[in-house]
Amino acid sequence: TIEGTSGPSGKRAAPGEEEGIAGELRRDLLQLLRWSRFYDPRKLSAIVAGTTLDEERVLLHSRAGEHEAALRVCLLEMGDLPRAEAYCVEAFAASPGSRDGETAAEAATLGRHAKHNPFLVLFTLLLDGLPGTGPMRHEALGLMERHAGNVAVRQALDVLPSDIPVAKMRRLLRRMIPTAETRWRQARVAQQVAELDRLETNVALTRAQRHYAVVDRDTVCAESGQRVQGQPFVLRAPPSAHVLAESKLVRPVLQSALSKRR
Repeated sequence: TIEGTSGPSGKRAAPGEEEGIAGELRRDLLQLLRWSRFYDPRKLSAIVAGTTLDEERVLLHSRAGEHEAALRVCLLEMGDLPRAEAYCVEAFAASPGSRDGETAAEAATLGRHAKHNPFLVLFTLLLDGLPGTGPMRHEALGLMERHAGNVAVRQALDVLPSDIPVAKMRRLLRRMIPTAETRWRQARVAQQVAELDRLETNVALTRAQRHYAVVDRDTVCAESGQRVQGQPFVLRAPPSAHVLAESKLVRPVLQSALSKRR
């Protein structure tokens, strides 16, 4: 089997880097799991549970949106905190909100639950502690300092234990609060620019409406009281002119005509 295969140095090889056919098969398997849409990741997770195909298990949990399960494999099965952090970076970048340019603070404002942010999931796991390690608060705070821009301040504070001294959170707060304030200011500026564009557009439309009139089936001839027939169209005209109903007279007069509505 692929499990337990080693590389040339005798150490456990990176997934897909094993010697011979095993490495080729595992590379193909990882590519299939990463890109295919024709399988159920939860069913396959149940099949490979208990094996040493750790990278595949992480990938399957990721595809299923199960961040906590994926991170538990990284931490408990692989014993690899850097891999868990790398997973968070990859999963956060692939999240819909991130692809749309949504910030962590905006996601929190929109009510997205903390479980959808892999950084917060890992943060909570480290704070709660793992079997055989206990709480890893130093590592948790370091993680948040490195990725302060990807976590909403309110959500981070919600999961912080109340007994952590403020002095230990000083560096974290210095990173998170200015980032949140800067993004709030940027959002306000963008909102004001959009509002200004809207007002300018409305002013331009109002000015244009003074010089144009729409002639459609509801337009009534000022002379005969008859409706103007034909397809709707727009004409440019001075305010004092009007539209004549007879088709032979409408076209020549339209350049100086204004519709009158019933």
